[in-house]
Amino acid sequence: MNGDSGNLPTDGPVPVGFDEVSLQNLVNELGKVVQNTQGECPPPNISAAIPVQSLSDLFNFMCGMLAALGVSQFIAHLLAGTVLVPLVALNAGVSIIISIVAPVLAALVGQLLAALDEMRKDLEPSVQNLSVTVLNELLGTDLQVGQVVTGMDMASHIDRAGVIGGLFHNTLIKEFTISTPLDPSDGATNARIFSGMVINFGTVTGTLALLGGLVPFAHIDEIREIGENVARNLGLGRLARLAMQPLIHTLIQLPYSWYFNLQYRPTTFTPAECFNQFALKAMSPTIVHDSLARAGYSDDKIAELIVLHQKEAGVDPLLRAYRYKEISRESTLDLMGTLNYSPSEAAKVVTNYERERLDTHVDGLISAILDAVKFGNVEPGEVQSLLQALPLFDSEINFILARANYLRKTPHRSLTVAQLESAVEQDIMALDEFEAYLATLGFSTIDAIVIEQLTLLKQKKQEAAAAAKARGAAAKAAKAAAGAVTTTTTATNLPPSQIA
Repeated sequence: MNGDSGNLPTDGPVPVGFDEVSLQNLVNELGKVVQNTQGECPPPNISAAIPVQSLSDLFNFMCGMLAALGVSQFIAHLLAGTVLVPLVALNAGVSIIISIVAPVLAALVGQLLAALDEMRKDLEPSVQNLSVTVLNELLGTDLQVGQVVTGMDMASHIDRAGVIGGLFHNTLIKEFTISTPLDPSDGATNARIFSGMVINFGTVTGTLALLGGLVPFAHIDEIREIGENVARNLGLGRLARLAMQPLIHTLIQLPYSWYFNLQYRPTTFTPAECFNQFALKAMSPTIVHDSLARAGYSDDKIAELIVLHQKEAGVDPLLRAYRYKEISRESTLDLMGTLNYSPSEAAKVVTNYERERLDTHVDGLISAILDAVKFGNVEPGEVQSLLQALPLFDSEINFILARANYLRKTPHRSLTVAQLESAVEQDIMALDEFEAYLATLGFSTIDAIVIEQLTLLKQKKQEAAAAAKARGAAAKAAKAAAGAVTTTTTATNLPPSQIA
């Protein structure tokens, strides 16, 4: 099987040998070395391997201890100095050895690392072909690389990595079965293909190790480490486990969990399920306690949570029961204490409820009083005494009295015009009373005179009708005169342009 080679043209093998630029660089580096070897030799930098202060502390200790034992100062100094002689000799020898070995070792390590780095740079272009060979071993393909990137700079290194990575990714995409849109069967097929690749690569790597072990020299058996390092860097073991995870989970782990669940039933209610069902009265406190205990809650916290989520009747049903005398006032206050009301707060709530209920009746009584005032069934003094007995502010009483006085002045139900005419006909009511009553019904003076005239004509009282007619004419004339005066006054106040 041939994979994607990155679409690079083939221009032949990598040229081998030195060009003029490489030779010139080598000459320049050697010239720098020669320059550094000319001139006077610098003195060696020798440092003590053991701090001098430690030797001084040891000498003072030995000398002081000997003096404390009664040894003379001369003998104490002599013995303490004798003890330091081997250490001083060791210090000098170690210091000389380190001073000699350190520069040599640093130079050797530096040269070795530089040589390895140059070797890596020289081998890196050819590693591209070796990487393709390892990929063929991994994927079971016959990939061919195109033009080899021969540069030594960072861009060339990235280009070589892109070529090898492109071969690997493109080959995997071609190897795997991919439909558009994706189908569940694609996952199963591609998992099998990937597992087979990993198995084949492991088998080939093991075979190479076996064959390399037949040659006990030149480290031939270590060639397998190239494939192992590639597999390790690609994470093939972890990727293979990921590919196998759905199979293991679905076919082994999940059914096995079902088996133990059927045997031992370990699953219990979650705290949220317990609280929701308990609030709906669908779960007993015992089940709630057991489920929360399995979740790790302590007994005191479980008791508090049960009280917190226990559905209460609320204060409104208690007040309604108190109103219908199903419970007493004292019982109402006690039950409100179970709803976390303090005694003072409970008393305020009950008192406010009683006053709210009383307000409806007070409002109704005030409406009845005003209706009685409207129809003239109650005297003003009686209205004021009734209002003083009600739970009202003085400002409210004054406002209601003002409203009652207004209603007393407004028209209310009275005799009809026909009834009034009949009363005049039967001499029950005089004409002046008739006119006054019509005024209380809201008739104007002219309208009242017209009605009086019609009434007299019906009763064939011609003289009285004529007198009423004369009064009506006089009233109309007076009204017309008053209207003319008003019109003149209004016109006088207008601008000259509007008067013209």
